[in-house]
Amino acid sequence: MNNTIIRTPKNRAANQGFALVIAMVILTLLLLATLALTTMTNQSAFRVRRINRDAKALACAEAGIADMIAKLGTNYLYWQNNTTANTDFEGGAYSAVSQKKTNNNVLITSVGTFNTSQRTTVVELLGTTENANNDLWDIDGAILAGTYVSFASAAFTINGNVHANGNITESSGGKNGDINGIVSAVGTIGDLDGTLQPASPRRVLPVFNIDSFRTLALNGGAYYPTNKTFSGETISSSNGIIYVNGNVTIANRSTLNGTLVANGTVTIDNKFEQHNSINANYPAIICKGTIDVNNRTRWNGLLYSSGGNIILRNNMVIQNGVIANGYVDIKNNVTVTKGSGYPPWDPLNPTVPPEVIVGGWLK
Repeated sequence: MNNTIIRTPKNRAANQGFALVIAMVILTLLLLATLALTTMTNQSAFRVRRINRDAKALACAEAGIADMIAKLGTNYLYWQNNTTANTDFEGGAYSAVSQKKTNNNVLITSVGTFNTSQRTTVVELLGTTENANNDLWDIDGAILAGTYVSFASAAFTINGNVHANGNITESSGGKNGDINGIVSAVGTIGDLDGTLQPASPRRVLPVFNIDSFRTLALNGGAYYPTNKTFSGETISSSNGIIYVNGNVTIANRSTLNGTLVANGTVTIDNKFEQHNSINANYPAIICKGTIDVNNRTRWNGLLYSSGGNIILRNNMVIQNGVIANGYVDIKNNVTVTKGSGYPPWDPLNPTVPPEVIVGGWLK
């Protein structure tokens, strides 16, 4: 039987039409693939351009951070609340703003732009110890106590503010003393002169770097390795720093020219005078224990106890204030006046360079 297929003109036309359809389908698929590839290429190029713009905008923002930190290094107090900007930085721009926070750190926010992209970066710098202590010690402060303040007679004059982290009390006519300033306490306040503010917030006391003063005493000052008694003499050193690694007793019309630092208590009696002709605005006494002063004394510097009390009685005048981690006891004819400026809390490191503690980027 013969199965040969005979191709007629009609069959050939049908086959050619089917091939044309297949060719058109293939062509359409190739066209769609080309369009998809073109779209993907364009999108990829767009993303690359956007990433490039964003990277340049971020670089501008980081340049603003670097600019502000550099300016802080030249004048920290001026630039801790300020703005710096550059409108033509490698084709972009930045604007950096610094803001001092309540914890004395400085927050820097920098916005960088490049073409249509904008990026923001933020860093936080540690505030200097000096600035922190200055904020803790009220420039108008005359007395600051970690526990209580007691006025035990009427014969006192306080020129400046008084604060206690406990109560402030008066007795034996203490209400008739003069306080020319604000009287604030975490607890209660007795019947005293001045502007009274009981139930005030607790205050953290500033801190001297005693180790720095010890270093100064060992290098050009006077250093005593154990307890020391001074009697009827002038206490001084070439750089004005005297350090006693123990308790100090001073009596019989002695004079101090400079700053006395004690690793223990300080007891002074019978007509004593302190002045500072070497280091302006330095404290008179810095000690870790109690300061007990009696009978006709004159002070040109701050009295400071980091771990004890301060007891003042019988005819004395103190310039630049009193700070005690414990209590302050005022008895009989005592005048305390606020300082004319801040003391050097750390004479070897007055301004610590800023240090980044938090950093990040924002969109």
